[in-house]
Amino acid sequence: MRRDMDYVIELLILISKNEYPTGYIHTEIEPGIADREKINENLKFLGHLYLLRDAGYIKVNMQYYDDTPYLYECRLTWDGNDFLDIVENETLWARIKDSAQEKGIDLLKIPLEAITTYAKVKLNEYLGM
Repeated sequence: MRRDMDYVIELLILISKNEYPTGYIHTEIEPGIADREKINENLKFLGHLYLLRDAGYIKVNMQYYDDTPYLYECRLTWDGNDFLDIVENETLWARIKDSAQEKGIDLLKIPLEAITTYAKVKLNEYLGM
């Protein structure tokens, strides 16, 4: 699975608001519980959750019961909050997107860490630091 940056941002916002799904995250078709569409949604959710966890942007409290993940809690880390602050700051985010577009770079293909580092540089320039 490749990361979907729009989904990453959406997921970080949900986690920041404690509006992410908890409980069993079914990854296999189970009649009356999870159909193919729900399984695909769950796999995308879990995959991105793992990517964000591995990158250090979130902490996840999850257990497995009979190979089915059970999500108790997610929370943003310091880095996760920093990245979300950048995305939610419309002025800074617009400057970053414009700079990437001028250079012919698809912003959604840039690693989170690079976006965060670049945003800190742009913020320092903007503030005259």
